[in-house]
Amino acid sequence: MNKHNLADGHARQAQTTEMSRMLARLPELYEQAESAPQLMVQRRFEETFYGRAGQSSVLTRKWPPLHHYSSSLSIEVVANHLREQGLRVGLLHPTFDNIPAILRRHGVPLEPLSEHIFVEPADPASYADCDAVFLVVPNNPTGFDPSPEVIRTIADQCRERDLLLIMDFSFRFFSRHLAAWDQYGYFESIGLRYIGIEDTGKTWPTLDLKIGSLVADARLHSRLQEITDDLLLNVSPFIFTLIHEYMNVDEETSSRAVGRANRKVLEHALKDSQVAVVPAEGPMSVAWLRLPEGWRAGELCDWLISQGISVLPGSPFFWADGSLGESYLRVALMRPEADFGAGARALADAFEQYRQLELRPVTRRDDVEALVLRLTADLLGLPNVTLADDFFELGGDSMSAMHLVGRIAQVTGVPQRVKALFEDPVLGDFTARVIEACRHQAAVESEEITDPLARLRRSFGAHRTTDVGA
Repeated sequence: MNKHNLADGHARQAQTTEMSRMLARLPELYEQAESAPQLMVQRRFEETFYGRAGQSSVLTRKWPPLHHYSSSLSIEVVANHLREQGLRVGLLHPTFDNIPAILRRHGVPLEPLSEHIFVEPADPASYADCDAVFLVVPNNPTGFDPSPEVIRTIADQCRERDLLLIMDFSFRFFSRHLAAWDQYGYFESIGLRYIGIEDTGKTWPTLDLKIGSLVADARLHSRLQEITDDLLLNVSPFIFTLIHEYMNVDEETSSRAVGRANRKVLEHALKDSQVAVVPAEGPMSVAWLRLPEGWRAGELCDWLISQGISVLPGSPFFWADGSLGESYLRVALMRPEADFGAGARALADAFEQYRQLELRPVTRRDDVEALVLRLTADLLGLPNVTLADDFFELGGDSMSAMHLVGRIAQVTGVPQRVKALFEDPVLGDFTARVIEACRHQAAVESEEITDPLARLRRSFGAHRTTDVGA
């Protein structure tokens, strides 16, 4: 088990003083939940949650929210509905990986929808070839937090095209905008077909005792209710009571302050690193990191595990093309501040160690072979290549050959010749020449260490050869 778990994005920050006092009353809360009518504890939770969220319209409608034990279960209900209706879904790309995983398991056809929709919400291209639009606001992992005007425009566009709009608001309490206006009230006012997904598990540190909820328009509600009833009887009244108490003692939503503070700690720890913290628009519960050119998130995460650190690679978030995420890592911020500070420092130290490993000359045959194959696959956009493949038959050309040789030289620290690839385009043969060059360079450096005059003699010999040749 890794010492520094910065991977899962659940709320695992420290309990505030008020939360700790409330937890001391757990037996009392359990007795309250046991004796109170189910609908009463549900309604009390709804009034507090949707009131805090600024969604008062939810409290005045005839059909109530549908509650589940997690937002993942809520997405499962939505996926059942999408499958039954045969709807094609335009899904945000990148976004949290369990959403496409659940939808794909149900055979729902997916089309990647870039965050361009948050920049140009009226662009017709964002709404083509789909029957439903599925967005996460604020988006995990990037933290993109669209303005009210953008969300209204997206809703208007979906209404005009008779598209179903699905909005995952699981991170709503980290948004700068959402509490200031009633999204569900607006959706109702324009006659939009919509489903909203809500969650408490990203905000309050309840050890995964949480509530995921669905809010839908009247046309969809009855079928979603039927699917929900097939999966569970009801959410435990104790969980409703517990989370209601958390919200009562946490009026300032302390997770926002934790996110801000730990993000600053991470930025400070990485200020001299080649790894950059991507700017965020608000106090998100996760941070998105951009890696230096040539670093691959999957390989780096595997190596970090060996150093006792867990973070997530960016690839799963780019669910339609994982290669786009190889330049990113996601770091969870919802941790006790002292623990997170230690983790951030360990992460910064590990990045520096990894950089030093990258700078070391590569001389072992296995290392060079793996390097050549990986760089070739990345450069040509291929899932895998072998040493028996011909670089140019794979689709390489003179420009990509220059890029490949240059990148190999950068990683190995040894000059390489493009001519070698043209002379030996089979990757195994070319690799042998790279290994020979690396070993020759290592031998030269070793000689210079043991014989300080070696560099001078070699330089003098080179000048004599040049003079004679002239």
